[in-house]
Amino acid sequence: AYVNNATVNAGSVTLTALENAVIQAYAESTAEASGGSTFGGDTVLAVNAVIANNTVLSKANAYLTNDTVTTTGNVALDAQNTSAIDATVKSASKSGGQAVGVTLAFNSIGWAPTNLLFASLDALIGTALGTETPAQVQAYIQNTGVGAGGTVSLTAKSDAQLNATVTNAADSAASGLYGAAGSATSAVLASNMVSSTAKAYIEDLATGRTRTVTAGGAITVAAEDNAGIYANSKIVSSSITTSDGGASLLQGVINTLLSADYSSAEGTRTLAFGEKVRL
Repeated sequence: AYVNNATVNAGSVTLTALENAVIQAYAESTAEASGGSTFGGDTVLAVNAVIANNTVLSKANAYLTNDTVTTTGNVALDAQNTSAIDATVKSASKSGGQAVGVTLAFNSIGWAPTNLLFASLDALIGTALGTETPAQVQAYIQNTGVGAGGTVSLTAKSDAQLNATVTNAADSAASGLYGAAGSATSAVLASNMVSSTAKAYIEDLATGRTRTVTAGGAITVAAEDNAGIYANSKIVSSSITTSDGGASLLQGVINTLLSADYSSAEGTRTLAFGEKVRL
């Protein structure tokens, strides 16, 4: 929002620039594999990979440049940026043998998009291979004479926010009479970056001529940057492998033949008279 190279006579002048760029992203992926052999040795594999890349580039500027502005009232320049990413990425893998889950999440405000390799290197070793393009908010008067009967205010406020939740779970449960093998591998690689600027200023860059800003009331020049990242990453890997020579099969037969109201695996219970519990 701007006035450039103009002569303005008005009761008041108000320039307002609002930027509300938002990404709301939800990605969920599940992979499950079952099968195998009673005698072990077969391969059961569940592989699950999720890649999420969310980027916001934005700016909000309110300014007067190369003007002559005269008012009987106020002159107000207000710029606000509330750009935001609200992203949730969930991955779960379950297998009767090998379970592998990989989650890559790259969320950024104020950084130009980059390729997957560079984004991964940035996250791994803390570099900045991408191009920084800050989410910008500015309120300024440049090369402009202002005579205001009321107040003159320049306010710039940046509230760029990134809210990210990344989870990855891998669960393996392998069993057989003998030779059963299982493994669970879970990996999360996440990068959350926010770059922003907030500027409010008055300047005159011309040579040989001095422009002034006068006001009947107060002159306020204020800038505030509240950019923030709120990130939660969770990773879980679980692998249980059983080669019991058929004991689990025998137990299954017993459980079928001998009925019970509860199992001790269910935790603490208050029993009624006559109820059966399997230990």
